[in-house]
Amino acid sequence: MMKIIITESKYEEGILNYLKANYRPEYAWGPEPHIHSFYKIDVKKYGGIDFYVNGQSGYGYQVNKRDRVLNIDSLVCDPLYNLFGYKWVPIFKEWFEENTGLEVNEIVLFPENEEIKSFKF
Repeated sequence: MMKIIITESKYEEGILNYLKANYRPEYAWGPEPHIHSFYKIDVKKYGGIDFYVNGQSGYGYQVNKRDRVLNIDSLVCDPLYNLFGYKWVPIFKEWFEENTGLEVNEIVLFPENEEIKSFKF
């Protein structure tokens, strides 16, 4: 049996590449300032915003007094958990913040057949 060793940075890079390939929303996305402004205006106006992946709500962002919460639906969190355990969660947070300009201090997962799980940052 052959043993393969993957460094932590390569593993994280693999997760990030997987996110980019599979969970990018169906509309404007990226670290450009005009896109960040678009999201911030929508959040201020509506209190949150949903992000659609393959025609379905994949994740949503909500703001209340102190919390900036990213809710991730089973469409996204179940496959990621099956591939990477929970190691993908902080990488998803960074990827999301970089591409939206929205700060996240909590991620809540809504898996299909398990209890809701929350991660505070």
